[in-house]
Amino acid sequence: MRAAEVLTPDESYLASMVIALFNFYNTFVDLTGVDELTVQGYEASGARLSTVGYAPPPASPPVAG
Repeated sequence: MRAAEVLTPDESYLASMVIALFNFYNTFVDLTGVDELTVQGYEASGARLSTVGYAPPPASPPVAG
């Protein structure tokens, strides 16, 4: 079954954008020499994502001085 048979034009467009974004990410990583995560890095990332999602960590309160 072809994607055009089951996806609306908007869904096809969004799918194309996701594919293009991942292509960009992969090209950027290849060109800049970013190292792949270690097994421990993937495990830590998975644990963090499963508990807090993609939200950044909360900001630390300013230190009084």
